[in-house]
Amino acid sequence: MRIITSAALTVLLSLPAVAAMPGAGQAQMDIGVSIGGGGFSVGFAPPPLPIYDQPPIPDYGYAWTPGYWAWDQEYGDYYWVPGTWVLPPDYGLLWTPAWWGWDDGFYVFHAGYWGPHIGYYGGIDYGFGYTGYGYQGGYWRGREFFYNRAVNNVRNVRITNIFERPVIEPPRRNRVSFNGGVGGVMARPTSEQLAAMHERHLAPTQDQMRHIQMAGSDRSMMARINHGAPSVTTTQKPAEFRPEHPMHDYRAPPPPTNNGYRPLPWTPTNHPPAPQAYHPPPPPPAYQLQRPAYPGYNGGPPAYHPPAGNPGGFTAPQHAPPPPQQRPAPPPPVQHAAPKDPGQPH
Repeated sequence: MRIITSAALTVLLSLPAVAAMPGAGQAQMDIGVSIGGGGFSVGFAPPPLPIYDQPPIPDYGYAWTPGYWAWDQEYGDYYWVPGTWVLPPDYGLLWTPAWWGWDDGFYVFHAGYWGPHIGYYGGIDYGFGYTGYGYQGGYWRGREFFYNRAVNNVRNVRITNIFERPVIEPPRRNRVSFNGGVGGVMARPTSEQLAAMHERHLAPTQDQMRHIQMAGSDRSMMARINHGAPSVTTTQKPAEFRPEHPMHDYRAPPPPTNNGYRPLPWTPTNHPPAPQAYHPPPPPPAYQLQRPAYPGYNGGPPAYHPPAGNPGGFTAPQHAPPPPQQRPAPPPPVQHAAPKDPGQPH
Protein backbone atom coordinates (compact mmCIF):
# COMPACT_ATOMS: atom_id res chain seq x y z
CA MET A 1 0.00 0.00 0.00
CA ARG A 2 1.46 3.39 -0.96
CA ILE A 3 0.73 6.03 1.66
CA ILE A 4 1.64 9.48 2.82
CA THR A 5 2.41 10.02 6.48
CA SER A 6 -0.41 10.51 8.95
CA ALA A 7 0.87 13.98 9.78
CA ALA A 8 0.87 15.02 6.14
CA LEU A 9 -2.60 13.58 5.67
CA THR A 10 -3.86 15.51 8.71
CA VAL A 11 -2.47 18.73 7.26
CA LEU A 12 -4.12 18.06 3.91
CA LEU A 13 -7.49 17.32 5.48
CA SER A 14 -7.36 20.50 7.55
CA LEU A 15 -6.60 22.82 4.65
CA PRO A 16 -8.96 25.81 4.38
CA ALA A 17 -10.88 26.44 1.19
CA VAL A 18 -8.34 28.14 -1.03
CA ALA A 19 -8.36 28.63 -4.76
CA ALA A 20 -6.12 26.56 -6.97
CA MET A 21 -3.62 28.27 -9.16
CA PRO A 22 -4.42 28.29 -12.90
CA GLY A 23 -2.89 25.31 -14.62
CA ALA A 24 -2.68 23.30 -11.39
CA GLY A 25 -6.20 21.97 -11.52
CA GLN A 26 -5.12 18.34 -11.46
CA ALA A 27 -2.99 18.81 -8.34
CA GLN A 28 -5.80 20.64 -6.58
CA MET A 29 -8.34 18.05 -7.63
CA ASP A 30 -6.30 15.22 -6.10
CA ILE A 31 -6.08 16.72 -2.62
CA GLY A 32 -4.37 14.08 -0.50
CA VAL A 33 -3.60 11.92 -3.53
CA SER A 34 -1.02 13.46 -5.76
CA ILE A 35 1.05 16.01 -3.83
CA GLY A 36 4.66 16.19 -4.86
CA GLY A 37 4.38 12.85 -6.63
CA GLY A 38 3.15 11.08 -3.47
CA GLY A 39 -0.35 10.20 -2.34
CA PHE A 40 -2.19 7.30 -0.80
CA SER A 41 -3.90 4.33 -2.33
CA VAL A 42 -5.55 1.14 -1.13
CA GLY A 43 -5.05 -2.42 -2.26
CA PHE A 44 -8.74 -3.40 -2.25
CA ALA A 45 -11.88 -1.74 -3.57
CA PRO A 46 -14.32 0.29 -1.46
CA PRO A 47 -17.73 -1.23 -0.66
CA PRO A 48 -20.77 -0.52 -2.82
CA LEU A 49 -22.68 2.68 -2.25
CA PRO A 50 -25.49 2.25 0.30
CA ILE A 51 -29.07 2.99 -0.73
CA TYR A 52 -30.58 6.02 0.99
CA ASP A 53 -33.14 8.81 0.63
CA GLN A 54 -32.20 12.45 0.35
CA PRO A 55 -33.16 14.49 3.43
CA PRO A 56 -35.21 17.69 2.97
CA ILE A 57 -33.25 20.80 2.07
CA PRO A 58 -32.65 23.03 5.12
CA ASP A 59 -33.24 26.29 3.26
CA TYR A 60 -32.74 28.00 -0.05
CA GLY A 61 -29.12 28.24 -1.17
CA TYR A 62 -27.92 24.84 0.02
CA ALA A 63 -26.30 22.42 -2.45
CA TRP A 64 -26.42 18.64 -2.25
CA THR A 65 -23.11 16.78 -1.81
CA PRO A 66 -23.31 12.96 -2.19
CA GLY A 67 -22.01 10.54 0.41
CA TYR A 68 -18.90 8.48 -0.34
CA TRP A 69 -16.42 6.03 1.20
CA ALA A 70 -13.30 7.64 2.66
CA TRP A 71 -10.19 5.91 3.99
CA ASP A 72 -8.79 5.88 7.52
CA GLN A 73 -5.09 5.13 7.32
CA GLU A 74 -4.63 4.58 11.06
CA TYR A 75 -7.25 1.84 11.25
CA GLY A 76 -6.81 0.57 7.71
CA ASP A 77 -10.47 0.62 6.74
CA TYR A 78 -13.01 2.50 4.71
CA TYR A 79 -15.58 4.65 6.50
CA TRP A 80 -18.76 6.28 5.22
CA VAL A 81 -19.06 10.06 4.89
CA PRO A 82 -22.82 10.79 4.82
CA GLY A 83 -24.34 12.85 2.06
CA THR A 84 -25.43 16.30 3.22
CA TRP A 85 -26.68 19.73 2.20
CA VAL A 86 -23.91 22.37 2.18
CA LEU A 87 -23.74 26.11 1.59
CA PRO A 88 -21.38 26.74 -1.36
CA PRO A 89 -18.36 28.94 -0.63
CA ASP A 90 -19.40 31.42 -3.31
CA TYR A 91 -22.03 32.11 -5.95
CA GLY A 92 -21.79 30.18 -9.22
CA LEU A 93 -19.86 27.23 -7.79
CA LEU A 94 -20.87 23.57 -8.21
CA TRP A 95 -19.65 20.51 -6.32
CA THR A 96 -17.74 17.75 -8.09
CA PRO A 97 -17.94 14.64 -5.84
CA ALA A 98 -15.01 12.61 -4.57
CA TRP A 99 -14.33 9.24 -6.18
CA TRP A 100 -12.03 6.22 -6.20
CA GLY A 101 -10.14 5.10 -9.30
CA TRP A 102 -8.12 1.98 -10.04
CA ASP A 103 -4.52 2.70 -11.07
CA ASP A 104 -1.75 0.16 -11.50
CA GLY A 105 -3.20 -2.37 -9.07
CA PHE A 106 -4.33 0.13 -6.42
CA TYR A 107 -7.42 2.22 -5.74
CA VAL A 108 -6.56 5.92 -5.56
CA PHE A 109 -8.75 8.50 -3.84
CA HIS A 110 -9.67 11.73 -5.64
CA ALA A 111 -11.13 14.43 -3.40
CA GLY A 112 -14.13 16.52 -4.34
CA TYR A 113 -13.92 20.24 -5.08
CA TRP A 114 -15.95 23.35 -5.92
CA GLY A 115 -15.74 24.90 -9.36
CA PRO A 116 -17.76 26.75 -12.02
CA HIS A 117 -18.41 23.48 -13.85
CA ILE A 118 -18.82 19.84 -12.85
CA GLY A 119 -15.64 17.93 -13.53
CA TYR A 120 -14.88 14.26 -13.87
CA TYR A 121 -15.87 12.03 -10.94
CA GLY A 122 -15.22 8.59 -12.36
CA GLY A 123 -18.65 8.06 -13.88
CA ILE A 124 -19.98 7.03 -10.45
CA ASP A 125 -23.78 7.17 -10.23
CA TYR A 126 -24.35 8.90 -6.89
CA GLY A 127 -27.99 9.66 -7.65
CA PHE A 128 -29.99 12.85 -6.97
CA GLY A 129 -28.75 14.48 -10.17
CA TYR A 130 -25.23 13.02 -10.13
CA THR A 131 -25.71 10.36 -12.78
CA GLY A 132 -22.02 9.86 -13.53
CA TYR A 133 -21.68 12.70 -16.02
CA GLY A 134 -22.34 16.28 -14.97
CA TYR A 135 -25.12 17.35 -12.64
CA GLN A 136 -28.84 17.32 -13.42
CA GLY A 137 -30.01 18.68 -10.07
CA GLY A 138 -29.90 22.39 -10.85
CA TYR A 139 -27.96 25.31 -12.30
CA TRP A 140 -26.86 28.86 -11.54
CA ARG A 141 -28.31 31.93 -13.24
CA GLY A 142 -26.32 34.87 -12.01
CA ARG A 143 -26.59 34.83 -8.20
CA GLU A 144 -29.69 32.62 -8.18
CA PHE A 145 -29.70 28.84 -8.08
CA PHE A 146 -32.55 26.87 -9.66
CA TYR A 147 -33.41 23.43 -8.27
CA ASN A 148 -34.68 20.47 -10.25
CA ARG A 149 -37.61 19.20 -8.20
CA ALA A 150 -37.50 15.84 -9.99
CA VAL A 151 -34.30 14.81 -8.17
CA ASN A 152 -34.14 17.12 -5.12
CA ASN A 153 -36.18 16.99 -1.92
CA VAL A 154 -37.13 20.69 -1.85
CA ARG A 155 -40.87 20.53 -1.17
CA ASN A 156 -40.54 21.37 2.53
CA VAL A 157 -39.48 25.03 2.06
CA ARG A 158 -40.78 27.88 -0.04
CA ILE A 159 -38.48 28.17 -3.06
CA THR A 160 -39.53 30.02 -6.19
CA ASN A 161 -36.53 29.01 -8.31
CA ILE A 162 -37.89 25.58 -9.14
CA PHE A 163 -38.15 23.56 -12.32
CA GLU A 164 -38.93 19.92 -13.00
CA ARG A 165 -36.96 17.91 -15.53
CA PRO A 166 -37.09 14.11 -15.24
CA VAL A 167 -33.74 12.34 -15.13
CA ILE A 168 -33.58 8.94 -16.79
CA GLU A 169 -32.16 6.34 -14.42
CA PRO A 170 -31.45 2.69 -15.27
CA PRO A 171 -34.00 0.16 -13.95
CA ARG A 172 -31.38 -1.18 -11.54
CA ARG A 173 -29.07 1.58 -10.35
CA ASN A 174 -25.38 0.78 -10.38
CA ARG A 175 -24.04 0.94 -6.79
CA VAL A 176 -20.37 0.52 -7.72
CA SER A 177 -18.28 3.11 -5.90
CA PHE A 178 -15.06 3.05 -7.95
CA ASN A 179 -13.82 3.47 -11.50
CA GLY A 180 -11.73 0.94 -13.40
CA GLY A 181 -10.35 -2.38 -12.27
CA VAL A 182 -12.40 -5.55 -11.92
CA GLY A 183 -16.07 -4.71 -11.54
CA GLY A 184 -15.52 -0.95 -11.67
CA VAL A 185 -17.31 1.67 -13.75
CA MET A 186 -15.74 1.88 -17.20
CA ALA A 187 -16.15 5.62 -17.82
CA ARG A 188 -13.63 8.03 -19.27
CA PRO A 189 -13.61 11.83 -18.96
CA THR A 190 -15.16 13.88 -21.73
CA SER A 191 -13.48 16.88 -23.29
CA GLU A 192 -15.68 19.20 -21.21
CA GLN A 193 -14.70 17.38 -18.02
CA LEU A 194 -11.03 17.56 -18.92
CA ALA A 195 -11.40 21.30 -19.48
CA ALA A 196 -13.13 21.66 -16.10
CA MET A 197 -10.12 20.07 -14.41
CA HIS A 198 -8.04 23.16 -15.28
CA GLU A 199 -10.52 25.72 -14.00
CA ARG A 200 -10.36 27.59 -10.73
CA HIS A 201 -11.19 25.15 -7.91
CA LEU A 202 -11.92 25.48 -4.20
CA ALA A 203 -11.29 22.78 -1.62
CA PRO A 204 -14.11 21.54 0.69
CA THR A 205 -15.40 24.19 3.08
CA GLN A 206 -14.70 24.19 6.79
CA ASP A 207 -18.19 22.78 7.41
CA GLN A 208 -17.45 19.93 5.02
CA MET A 209 -14.11 19.19 6.69
CA ARG A 210 -15.79 19.10 10.10
CA HIS A 211 -18.39 16.75 8.62
CA ILE A 212 -15.67 14.41 7.32
CA GLN A 213 -13.78 14.43 10.61
CA MET A 214 -16.93 13.67 12.61
CA ALA A 215 -17.76 10.73 10.34
CA GLY A 216 -14.21 9.41 10.71
CA SER A 217 -14.43 9.64 14.52
CA ASP A 218 -17.45 7.32 14.65
CA ARG A 219 -16.39 3.68 14.76
CA SER A 220 -19.84 2.55 13.53
CA MET A 221 -19.06 4.19 10.18
CA MET A 222 -16.27 1.70 9.54
CA ALA A 223 -17.05 -0.77 6.77
CA ARG A 224 -15.87 -3.78 8.75
CA ILE A 225 -18.26 -2.80 11.54
CA ASN A 226 -21.37 -1.89 9.51
CA HIS A 227 -20.75 -4.42 6.69
CA GLY A 228 -21.16 -1.65 4.14
CA ALA A 229 -24.54 -0.50 5.53
CA PRO A 230 -23.91 2.47 7.87
CA SER A 231 -26.68 3.53 10.23
CA VAL A 232 -26.25 7.20 9.28
CA THR A 233 -26.26 7.61 5.51
CA THR A 234 -27.26 11.30 5.23
CA THR A 235 -27.58 14.45 7.30
CA GLN A 236 -29.58 17.58 6.68
CA LYS A 237 -26.62 19.84 7.50
CA PRO A 238 -22.88 19.16 7.82
CA ALA A 239 -21.84 17.40 11.03
CA GLU A 240 -25.42 17.38 12.36
CA PHE A 241 -26.03 13.68 12.60
CA ARG A 242 -29.60 12.60 13.16
CA PRO A 243 -30.52 12.21 16.82
CA GLU A 244 -31.93 8.72 16.27
CA HIS A 245 -28.40 7.63 15.31
CA PRO A 246 -26.12 8.87 18.15
CA MET A 247 -22.40 9.11 17.61
CA HIS A 248 -20.16 6.50 19.23
CA ASP A 249 -16.73 6.89 20.71
CA TYR A 250 -14.21 5.89 18.07
CA ARG A 251 -12.02 4.12 20.62
CA ALA A 252 -14.88 2.26 22.32
CA PRO A 253 -15.91 -1.21 21.15
CA PRO A 254 -18.96 -1.32 18.90
CA PRO A 255 -22.27 -1.57 20.76
CA PRO A 256 -23.70 -5.10 20.98
CA THR A 257 -26.60 -6.00 18.76
CA ASN A 258 -29.17 -8.75 19.03
CA ASN A 259 -28.37 -10.21 22.47
CA GLY A 260 -24.67 -9.55 22.29
CA TYR A 261 -24.12 -10.78 18.73
CA ARG A 262 -21.26 -8.99 17.01
CA PRO A 263 -20.94 -9.11 13.22
CA LEU A 264 -17.92 -10.72 11.65
CA PRO A 265 -15.16 -8.37 10.42
CA TRP A 266 -15.76 -7.03 6.95
CA THR A 267 -13.16 -7.99 4.39
CA PRO A 268 -12.92 -7.04 0.72
CA THR A 269 -13.08 -10.66 -0.38
CA ASN A 270 -15.91 -11.77 1.86
CA HIS A 271 -19.45 -10.63 1.60
CA PRO A 272 -21.45 -9.88 4.74
CA PRO A 273 -22.68 -13.09 6.35
CA ALA A 274 -25.90 -14.23 4.81
CA PRO A 275 -28.88 -14.32 7.13
CA GLN A 276 -29.63 -17.70 8.56
CA ALA A 277 -32.31 -19.59 6.73
CA TYR A 278 -35.64 -19.76 8.46
CA HIS A 279 -36.64 -23.27 9.53
CA PRO A 280 -40.31 -23.50 10.49
CA PRO A 281 -41.23 -25.77 13.39
CA PRO A 282 -42.37 -29.29 12.46
CA PRO A 283 -46.11 -29.62 11.84
CA PRO A 284 -48.22 -31.27 14.54
CA PRO A 285 -48.87 -35.00 14.08
CA ALA A 286 -51.76 -35.82 11.82
CA TYR A 287 -55.01 -36.65 13.53
CA GLN A 288 -55.50 -40.43 13.88
CA LEU A 289 -59.04 -41.70 13.79
CA GLN A 290 -59.69 -43.91 16.82
CA ARG A 291 -61.52 -47.00 15.55
CA PRO A 292 -63.71 -49.01 17.90
CA ALA A 293 -62.15 -52.14 19.31
CA TYR A 294 -63.33 -55.30 17.55
CA PRO A 295 -62.63 -58.84 18.70
CA GLY A 296 -59.32 -59.72 17.08
CA TYR A 297 -58.82 -56.14 15.77
CA ASN A 298 -55.37 -55.78 14.26
CA GLY A 299 -55.50 -52.27 12.85
CA GLY A 300 -57.76 -53.01 9.86
CA PRO A 301 -61.45 -53.71 9.43
CA PRO A 302 -62.82 -56.82 11.23
CA ALA A 303 -62.39 -60.08 9.34
CA TYR A 304 -65.51 -61.57 7.64
CA HIS A 305 -66.51 -65.14 8.61
CA PRO A 306 -69.21 -66.84 6.45
CA PRO A 307 -71.91 -68.83 8.23
CA ALA A 308 -71.37 -72.58 8.80
CA GLY A 309 -72.60 -74.99 6.11
CA ASN A 310 -72.11 -72.52 3.33
CA PRO A 311 -68.48 -72.88 2.09
CA GLY A 312 -68.96 -70.42 -0.70
CA GLY A 313 -69.94 -67.84 1.77
CA PHE A 314 -73.00 -66.95 -0.33
CA THR A 315 -76.32 -66.42 1.36
CA ALA A 316 -79.41 -66.33 -0.88
CA PRO A 317 -81.62 -63.38 -0.31
CA GLN A 318 -84.69 -64.14 1.81
CA HIS A 319 -88.04 -63.12 0.28
CA ALA A 320 -91.36 -62.96 2.14
CA PRO A 321 -93.99 -65.55 0.94
CA PRO A 322 -96.77 -64.07 -1.23
CA PRO A 323 -100.14 -63.61 0.41
CA PRO A 324 -102.71 -66.44 -0.33
CA GLN A 325 -104.95 -65.80 -3.31
CA GLN A 326 -108.66 -65.53 -2.49
CA ARG A 327 -111.00 -67.22 -4.98
CA PRO A 328 -114.11 -65.34 -6.10
CA ALA A 329 -117.46 -66.43 -4.65
CA PRO A 330 -119.63 -68.67 -6.98
CA PRO A 331 -122.59 -66.94 -8.65
CA PRO A 332 -126.02 -67.58 -7.09
CA PRO A 333 -128.14 -70.33 -8.79
CA VAL A 334 -130.61 -69.22 -11.41
CA GLN A 335 -134.27 -69.89 -10.50
CA HIS A 336 -136.32 -71.17 -13.51
CA ALA A 337 -140.19 -71.41 -13.48
CA ALA A 338 -141.70 -74.84 -13.99
CA PRO A 339 -143.35 -75.36 -17.41
CA LYS A 340 -147.16 -75.23 -17.52
CA ASP A 341 -149.34 -78.25 -18.51
CA PRO A 342 -150.83 -77.66 -21.94
CA GLY A 343 -154.10 -79.25 -20.94
CA GLN A 344 -154.69 -76.84 -18.09
CA PRO A 345 -156.85 -73.90 -18.83
CA HIS A 346 -155.36 -70.40 -18.69
